[in-house]
Amino acid sequence: MQRFGEGRVGGVLIGDLWRWGMHDEESHKDMDRLWRQLMRWLVVDVADAITFAAETDTADRERVKLAVRVRDRAFKANSDAIVKIEVTQPDGTKSQLFAEPSLKEADLFEAEFFASKSGNYRAATSVEDAEKRTPLGTKAVGWTHDPLAVEFAKLEPNRDLMKRLAAETGGQMIPLEDIEKLPGMLKNIRVPVEVTLATPLWHTPWIFAAILLLLLGEWALRRKGGMA
Repeated sequence: MQRFGEGRVGGVLIGDLWRWGMHDEESHKDMDRLWRQLMRWLVVDVADAITFAAETDTADRERVKLAVRVRDRAFKANSDAIVKIEVTQPDGTKSQLFAEPSLKEADLFEAEFFASKSGNYRAATSVEDAEKRTPLGTKAVGWTHDPLAVEFAKLEPNRDLMKRLAAETGGQMIPLEDIEKLPGMLKNIRVPVEVTLATPLWHTPWIFAAILLLLLGEWALRRKGGMA
């Protein structure tokens, strides 16, 4: 026996196994049970043609990644499908999403949902064949969004998160035993501060003076030409 694709394969290499089942009625029942258990064992872990999963982003707890995998009857990747997702929020509000095909895997369709309210969420997907417009199946998943529970799950400082934030923003994480070095470090750190100032053009003195000179010049030309 061994793994084969998404399932298992095994061989019963006993040619006269049937003789055992034909011995008496009880043996026949045992043999029937054996075949049922073997068939169940072969397919128990085989994934359905449509699988649906919801994964909460560890960095942004409000962001939920919805992943739908679609396979045909031969369990081959099916990328020619229309995948609709309906998300029911804790207050009963429903949101309609369309999952887009993944650029990395042929049978994967992905969508994102941002949970703004605390409570239980339920997402149901319906998959249709894009060419024949026939339904291929439905699946549903659920998750709970509770930011306060996640925040207070651990009372100790999340040092790994602080190190990652410091590395991504060009900062530095200082251990508690080196805290006395902080004032000296702040004096040597150059903090680039960019401020955008917007000033109306008409409030600029030289622009106002140039306009005034142009008006006076025009008036002078009109007086000289007898047009004023």
